[in-house]
Amino acid sequence: MNFNNPIDLRALTPQERKRIQAQIEGFLYTEKIVPMDEFVNGKKYLNLKGRVYDRIIWVLNQVDQTELHEACLLWGKGAGKSTAVVIMLIRMIYRLLCYQDIHSYLELMPGTPIFVLNMSVSQKQAKSVIYKLLAKIVDESPWFRNKCKIKASEIEFKNDIYMLSGSSSSTSFLGLATIAACMDEVDYIVTGK
Repeated sequence: MNFNNPIDLRALTPQERKRIQAQIEGFLYTEKIVPMDEFVNGKKYLNLKGRVYDRIIWVLNQVDQTELHEACLLWGKGAGKSTAVVIMLIRMIYRLLCYQDIHSYLELMPGTPIFVLNMSVSQKQAKSVIYKLLAKIVDESPWFRNKCKIKASEIEFKNDIYMLSGSSSSTSFLGLATIAACMDEVDYIVTGK
């Protein structure tokens, strides 16, 4: 491949794009990123077959295949918002752990802690809804075995990656190298102004 002459990716055939994508993935990742449905249902990964609505997996797949920077789930009670958010947060952590060198990729100094946050109206709410389910799924996942330590309100993963859970009013999240965050019950969060 000649890097002195940039390639117009739009001019490539689908087969050529797939070949280049495979080369890039081989350079960036320690293992191939599996499709969302395999990640959710596969026995090696989350092993949730039959426990997650098909429509939730469809939505997760749509989000996962785009370059979205924000998603807002406006679904009714019991529709699966918490489940969807938990799986997306776990998916983000999975992707981070698959990088050869996540710190170089994100242009961070080696050893810089990278955070995925779960915030809610209170510490109790944050721990009892999203964090509790997330910790249970990670704990039961064969893929995450030996890749993390689960604590009361945080999970410490390999490669300086952390999942923290807390109150949205807490200033303790300020200044962290945060790559993703979930704000549960955001419509009830009062700004204090």
